[in-house]
Amino acid sequence: MRDLRQAAGRLRGRLLQQGHRQRLLGLFFCSGVIFMFLLGFIVSVVVLVCFVVGVVTQRVACDPLRDPTNSQLFTLIDKMNLSDYYINFNISTALESCYQNKSIYEVFYLKSRFDLDDVENFLVKIKDTLATLNLGSIDILKNFTILSEADKNVLKEFANSGFADINFDEFKDLLNTNFTTVNLTDLSTELGDLIDEMPNSASDLINQLTVNKMNIEMYQEKIVEPMIKNATAVIELAKTVEGDLKLGHESFNKSMNLLLDELENAEKILTVNGTEFLNKTVIQFTNGIVKQVQTYIDRVVDKIKNEVGRCGPLSLVIDATLTSTCDKILLPWNGYWFSLFWSVLLFVPTIIVSVKLATLYKKRTSYSSDLVEAEYLYDTYADRENIPLNSRNGKSKKKNKKHKRYEDRPAPSAGGDMVVREYAAGSNHQDARYADMAPKQWEDFPAGGPPQYQRAPTEYERPPPYYYPGAGDNAQ
Repeated sequence: MRDLRQAAGRLRGRLLQQGHRQRLLGLFFCSGVIFMFLLGFIVSVVVLVCFVVGVVTQRVACDPLRDPTNSQLFTLIDKMNLSDYYINFNISTALESCYQNKSIYEVFYLKSRFDLDDVENFLVKIKDTLATLNLGSIDILKNFTILSEADKNVLKEFANSGFADINFDEFKDLLNTNFTTVNLTDLSTELGDLIDEMPNSASDLINQLTVNKMNIEMYQEKIVEPMIKNATAVIELAKTVEGDLKLGHESFNKSMNLLLDELENAEKILTVNGTEFLNKTVIQFTNGIVKQVQTYIDRVVDKIKNEVGRCGPLSLVIDATLTSTCDKILLPWNGYWFSLFWSVLLFVPTIIVSVKLATLYKKRTSYSSDLVEAEYLYDTYADRENIPLNSRNGKSKKKNKKHKRYEDRPAPSAGGDMVVREYAAGSNHQDARYADMAPKQWEDFPAGGPPQYQRAPTEYERPPPYYYPGAGDNAQ
């Protein structure tokens, strides 16, 4: 009997310890689930924000710049009226033209501001103006002269004057001669050598020679060298004058006579054929000017339309920017956050399974005294040894425990008595295994019970087993 009670005590301790461990494990499991849920939620929000930023940037910046024609963003912008801001072109068309390396005139549609066709029409206005001048009807007077007779006589007298007898060669030879009979530079050098060789006792002479040496050097620097420089310039001027006076001929007199002959011939030609020649010359000159202007205008118009401000370099910059930002940074950015977002989504089934497991751990019933009391039942209604009955089925429900019921109510007798049976605490009347084996026809016995029935002592209000300290405990 004592061994049975000790075994029951140890069982109770193990059940208590196991129940606490299971509940503690359930709490730790719930804490981990909550932490994983909060961390996953924060990471999901961050990932979602970064992914949305990357996708919006991709859709707003990268895709429109790569394909401006099919861009909904540029289509929306093109529908806006931006003429108040001096913008008369479509953004998508401008980018497409820029990618084709067109000029700035076509990219920004500058034709709406200034039309180059009007510049070409300006030449037509010039031609109309020249036509109104009637340049082909110029007439020269019959008595037209280039020089009067008095002017011709002056030129003849000047040619026969003594001015033509100037000997420029002699003049140049005089200027090429030395201005001093002695080279002042060499003289200054010799005086310096002489001063170095003289003894220190002749200090007065040394001082005088030093002063003379300094004066000579000053004359050479301040007077002689400027004179030589000016003489060289005069020689060059004389050569130029001599060439101009001769007019490419042998002498001045001959050149002047030839000049007078050319003037007289020019007067005769102009008097006879001057009108026709002059009109022809004027027309040729006018046509040449118009042709030059036409060539210049065509060149300017062609350069402005096709070559000035080509958008090729800007297109290369845009392509390089898109490659370095969108392809190298933004696309990997979006892919990273997208994959991380799907990885975070794997937390969802993990959290669900964890919650289910934590719920099962928390639903495990901790140790209760009723479990031990129901483990071993005691028959109080027979004079035999206390024996343990079968253990209770674990799948039975924990209902209708510790209650009283009325059973086998007979019909009211003449005396109005009713037989009442009280079940022992901790027993289950619904399970046949725990039913009392004693006879139940107690109605025939006096006082409603079996013969010689005595109540159990008040010290034991519940069935065994009971826990008593063992031999080791008593020794302590």
